[in-house]
Amino acid sequence: MSSSISRLRGRVAIAAAALLIFLPVNSSIAQADAPDTSLSVFTVNGQDATSGVVNLPVTVVGTDATVVATPTDGSLSQATDVTITGGTSLHTGHNPLVVTVTNLDQTGTYNVDLNVLTTPNTLLKTLTINGSSVTAGETVTLAPHATSVSYVVETDDVNATYEVTGATGLHTNSNTFSVTISNGNLAPQVYTVSLVVPKSSDTGLDSITVNGSSVAPNGTVNLAYTTSATVTAIATDVDSTIEISGNQSLEAGANTVTVKVTAANGNITNYTFTVNVAANTDATLSTFEVNGATVADGASVDLDPLTDSVDVNVVTTDSNATFEIVGDANLAAGSNSLVVTVTAADGTTTAEYRVTLLVAANTDTSLATFQVNGTDVADGDSVDLDPLTDSVEVTVETTDADATFEVTGDT
Repeated sequence: MSSSISRLRGRVAIAAAALLIFLPVNSSIAQADAPDTSLSVFTVNGQDATSGVVNLPVTVVGTDATVVATPTDGSLSQATDVTITGGTSLHTGHNPLVVTVTNLDQTGTYNVDLNVLTTPNTLLKTLTINGSSVTAGETVTLAPHATSVSYVVETDDVNATYEVTGATGLHTNSNTFSVTISNGNLAPQVYTVSLVVPKSSDTGLDSITVNGSSVAPNGTVNLAYTTSATVTAIATDVDSTIEISGNQSLEAGANTVTVKVTAANGNITNYTFTVNVAANTDATLSTFEVNGATVADGASVDLDPLTDSVDVNVVTTDSNATFEIVGDANLAAGSNSLVVTVTAADGTTTAEYRVTLLVAANTDTSLATFQVNGTDVADGDSVDLDPLTDSVEVTVETTDADATFEVTGDT
């Protein structure tokens, strides 16, 4: 490329001056911005030249540098407003390059050292990781759970070889990615990049199931009466931990269950849903005793003669169930029916438990009262009567009111 570019600025300047003669002066433009002499693109042989130093391979010796210098101000022309000096017939070592941008009365100058390297060398020309350009010593943050990266390495000397370590087997936190460049007898040169795999902040949930049925956060699931539910939750991130609470000691009605998800980096999200438990339909008995002895539905209990009541102890399996006892008092000799009716907590379901109370017949044949002609007598006594008495008045009362009696010999 030629080191100079011809320009027609003189002709343009004259035209501009002639035009200004006929334009009225606008005082509001008196403080106009200074002309822009910056470059939007500045490269040499495809490399960024804004740093002031460009290293070139020995293969460019004897050639002219390819310079791209595009003015930021779109009204300027690269052909007429940019002057390039140097960068021709390159030789090994340092080659000066000067780019001058002229915009009206302002000039911007850019000095670049084109350093043509001698071969062989162990320099790293370009390095990309996961498609992005990276420089040695840089820190690159990857996605959580990344275990490897893709890379492209280009050495400055085409005859150099390189070896990469640390591109696979990545773990959470810091990892070292290394490029070792070797070239003949030269000492190998190592270029490193820090690859950071952050801990995940993901607190998402893939699914929640209650007793095998799916439920969404803030959703509701209906269950028959139970005191516990099996809740399974799966986090989006395998490194997250899950804690479930509220699924035990359930009560009839609405119960709130919480799924706590803790991400690998400590972030926490709580998800809740409602478990509606139907009222208990349990109308069973956990305890059924008559006079302290356990009995079952349909059983018979033998009782002593004259027993007129029994002590009944009833405990329902569900503490919210209610019961009623009928037939535990006013017993008579023979068969008596004891009935316990249990009503479940749902107020609808009932169950009856029946026991037959067998009161033995009384064997008491004693007399509470035994009188002859109004005088108490006892069995075996003798009673003196007046002459010609042909009858006596006998009064008898049995000790057991249910006993019967017959009197003979009183006439």
